[in-house]
Amino acid sequence: GIDGGLSYYNPKANRFYTYDHSNSWLVPSERKKRRITNYSVKSIIEDDHGNLFLGTWANGLMRFHPGSRIFYQYPKLNDHNSAYSLHFDKWHRLWIGTWGYGILRLDQPEDNVHPKIHQYPYTPHYFDTYYQIIDGPDAKILWASSREGISTLNTTDPQAKWEHYTAFP
Repeated sequence: GIDGGLSYYNPKANRFYTYDHSNSWLVPSERKKRRITNYSVKSIIEDDHGNLFLGTWANGLMRFHPGSRIFYQYPKLNDHNSAYSLHFDKWHRLWIGTWGYGILRLDQPEDNVHPKIHQYPYTPHYFDTYYQIIDGPDAKILWASSREGISTLNTTDPQAKWEHYTAFP
């Protein structure tokens, strides 16, 4: 993933191939296919079926299956439409760390039209940019790192709130 989109290296040709407006399509959640425009990839994660999920700076979340030239875009996630970091948990839910809007969870990440988005409350001055999201050792606790520190969430408690740990007093 680069600022110019998604690229892969072809060792036989000894060159990079980039999916862009000249060779690829975008299918937004409203399903009207069009040529893809500029998109800056910030994170990539693969599911159990070989699909790549791309988190972008300002084009939201996209799904791509290698070998195709079609990207499926998800509904707008926030005002910036940022999806900065991605993580699948053991229940195959996709967690999305954003730039300025906290963390989202998609319960049906394979469905780009109705992915069942759950927004976790965002408090200003917390989680400006999520860099990494991981499971704890028992997969019940989710850990997230941001510019402002580390936070945890008990994913088995539907009423759980983020616990924030920061170096700031």
